[in-house]
Amino acid sequence: MKYAIAIITIVIFLAGCGAAKVTQKTTPTSTTTPTITLEKYDLVQNGMTYVQVSTIMGSTGVKMGESTGANPANDYVEYTWTQGNNGANGTFDFVGDKLIGKAQFGLR
Repeated sequence: MKYAIAIITIVIFLAGCGAAKVTQKTTPTSTTTPTITLEKYDLVQNGMTYVQVSTIMGSTGVKMGESTGANPANDYVEYTWTQGNNGANGTFDFVGDKLIGKAQFGLR
């Protein structure tokens, strides 16, 4: 009996762990090349939606990763826009479709 209870407990625990879905993508989510400049980067502010940021950038970004669950207000998505072939980029983190943070490397 203890063995059966232990098995059931483990199954329920593992089922609960599967409630959140975490994925990572490295392929572009748009047909246009996502580009960014330092000027565009500086226009983006915390609290903006993904659509607002994409409008400023002039294209959709590359979805680098996401974590989704039962409540869309807690979904996390990270997008990146690049500048040329020199590795310069801007990365933007959203929770519940609101920008919560951004970082850039080498933008001009």
